[in-house]
Amino acid sequence: MLDLMIKNGTVVNANGSAKQDVGIKDGKVVMLGDSAYFPESKEVIDAKGQYVLPGFIDSHVHVNLKMGEFTTLDSFYNASLAAAFGGTTTMVEFAIPYKGETPLDAVVRRKEEADNQSVINYSFHGCVTNGNDESYRDVAELITGGIPTIKMFTVYKDVVMVGKGEILQVLKIIKEKGGLAKFHAESDDIIDYQINEFIKNGKTTPMYHPLSRPSIAEAEAVSSLLTLIEHTEAPAIFVHMSTGMVKEQLKTYRNRLPVFTEVCPHYLMLSDQFYNGEDGQNYICSPPLRPAHEIDGLWEMVQSGLIDVINSDHCCYDTEQKNKYKTEFYKAPNGLPGIETRGTVFFSEAVMKNRITINQFVDFTSTKAAKLMGMYPKKGVIGIGSDADVVVFDPRTRFQITAQNLHMQTDYTPFEGFEVTGSPVHTIINGKHIIANGNLKDDSFRGQFIKRGKPILN
Repeated sequence: MLDLMIKNGTVVNANGSAKQDVGIKDGKVVMLGDSAYFPESKEVIDAKGQYVLPGFIDSHVHVNLKMGEFTTLDSFYNASLAAAFGGTTTMVEFAIPYKGETPLDAVVRRKEEADNQSVINYSFHGCVTNGNDESYRDVAELITGGIPTIKMFTVYKDVVMVGKGEILQVLKIIKEKGGLAKFHAESDDIIDYQINEFIKNGKTTPMYHPLSRPSIAEAEAVSSLLTLIEHTEAPAIFVHMSTGMVKEQLKTYRNRLPVFTEVCPHYLMLSDQFYNGEDGQNYICSPPLRPAHEIDGLWEMVQSGLIDVINSDHCCYDTEQKNKYKTEFYKAPNGLPGIETRGTVFFSEAVMKNRITINQFVDFTSTKAAKLMGMYPKKGVIGIGSDADVVVFDPRTRFQITAQNLHMQTDYTPFEGFEVTGSPVHTIINGKHIIANGNLKDDSFRGQFIKRGKPILN
């Protein structure tokens, strides 16, 4: 007997779609085809008129993150529950070392925080914030021990930033051990100079935030890092890309090197005009929202294959935290909540507006992340033997996004009032039916820590 059967839906993978039923047992997909030939099942979901998709993977999430004065408001339980409502079945969080910690110390701490708390499956990125021999040893140990992705920042001096020499050394280790570098690429020198100029001239309201972090600051950092990547041939992904200024360089390098890119829904939908409103502080994130022409350029990159994954960069602050430094943008907490809205917002803007196909949507939100994060083919695909992480998605639902109807630990969403089409209806994690018809069905279930393999780079 099957544990769960999903029938009458359209199964969509990155490489194709088919009208077929799905049989699930012991946390795995065990049957695909006509359910008339399946054994009986303990539970049946009728997905008529709906898509049956691989569970979304969000590989850029910040949970219970302390950065400077502010800490995000959600626990692993809070964030993962909101993720499940949004169709995300696996998240990869960041283990950013606190003062005195090594990268390995930080991973151990984060695993303890998440243990028996996360509703969805989870893993972590190692992070290097201090270039020393102990950090380099940890990088090698993390990559070979199931944490193959290593994050580095070129900004936030004296907090998490590392210099180019340290980055070069880490890239050499990543290449040798078979990992993947993740870069927050902005030029600290340019940004620091711009911020000081604005402070000196009393220009500190939110409208100056994007001006203090211009596109050239991102482009300069990406360009210099590409040189280091070329020298070491280490695989790398640039996260939260917000500008197309490096489009031609990316085209050139991607022809011969394993260079990948990520963009987030807020960069595809929201312009820098939001900083001019009364609540402009609510939209402060880094890199900042860009002018409308940059949004058009990012969509061109999505459609031309220069973007690989769509992640949320979820940072769950509320309006009280955002308002504390309403007129001092450089002190405000950076980041936007988005772990729950990522799939719906991107589907509505991308698929429903014919910018991409439903198969490409699956690639952007699940399959490519599963490959780059070292989780494919267990995750990122609905196939015989794959993990039964599944989202039943209704493409016909139309509704207005409002913070009060979401489950994130905040009182606002940057997409408040947006009309969207399409939403998750059922979320199945490791074969367990967690969200049913948009309601929490099983509050006792907990996801698993994922020990990952080497990234798949082709």
